[in-house]
Amino acid sequence: MFLDCDILVTKHGFIFYTIGYEHPDQRVVSNLKYIPREYAKLFNLEWLKHKWILEGRELVRPKVLFSPRVYQSIIKTFMRYFPEYVYYSNQLQKYIISVPIDLIDRVYRPSESLKRIMNKKRRDPLENKVVNLVEELSGKSGISLKYFGVSGSVSLGMHRSFSDMDIIVYGLENYYKVRNTLILLEKEGLITMISESALDEIRMNRGLYQGTRFNINAVRLQEEIKTTPCLYRPICTIEVKCRVLDARESIFRPAVYRVRVEDVIRGPRDISPYITRVVSMIGLHRMIATEDDIIIVKGILEEVTDVDTSIRSYRIFVGSASQNEYIKNLSRGIS
Repeated sequence: MFLDCDILVTKHGFIFYTIGYEHPDQRVVSNLKYIPREYAKLFNLEWLKHKWILEGRELVRPKVLFSPRVYQSIIKTFMRYFPEYVYYSNQLQKYIISVPIDLIDRVYRPSESLKRIMNKKRRDPLENKVVNLVEELSGKSGISLKYFGVSGSVSLGMHRSFSDMDIIVYGLENYYKVRNTLILLEKEGLITMISESALDEIRMNRGLYQGTRFNINAVRLQEEIKTTPCLYRPICTIEVKCRVLDARESIFRPAVYRVRVEDVIRGPRDISPYITRVVSMIGLHRMIATEDDIIIVKGILEEVTDVDTSIRSYRIFVGSASQNEYIKNLSRGIS
């Protein structure tokens, strides 16, 4: 099973990050993050000035990792030169990036990467910081080390001096305990929380540890993943104003908000009383709102049918790479 934030290195040398937990048969829905230098000229993208090295191969990274323009540009290049990475999604009714399982060369899982680093006889300074921070979080929260992981360039072993620490916590309850522990560590002077915006104040998951930036994100435990298959039928674009009833699962990707629609700005009004969830695949939308916040959502209205029970429900899906999909938090001025 592939989990959100697993890293896939393909036989072509592309590095993808797994998105979410639902994948087509024999494929993994992913975002492209690193590209071998020799393929960069094929992509109409702007690149960061830095370079990364994995097993002797030079890699580059787009300046913008996710935007409708960047995503469509990547789709266009893959369809022309590497069509095996492109898949037509009936749910979204468009082509998406997904890695065929038979093209995966290596998988880096955050939990396994952290174990590998902790077991190293000699760690570099950044690896030491990762281990020390995780041990502080584990010790103060009471959460076992087995529920932690490390993602990003540190996971791959190709980090640079400017790299951040991307810490993963597995499990909903574990994540909230760890996030509360960050407040305690700041009071003790061990970390400094970053609060540059209203979004930072809601999330409380970014900070500085010994001069290095870190962020902490949540990944579902396997027992928290819904295994019953669902059928998704896109209906139309819709824009609504909602009240958030429950934001507990907004820590994950996809971020899930239970909502009550209060007004329909654009789209069918007759279905609006039956819309119960807003679901976003965009990392930026994680923890963008809390309970009782008023949000404006524009996305794809979908009918969702549970295959086992035939029970139908409705949700708004955000993240199909359409130009105008968004979530705005009116209560906190976040857009």
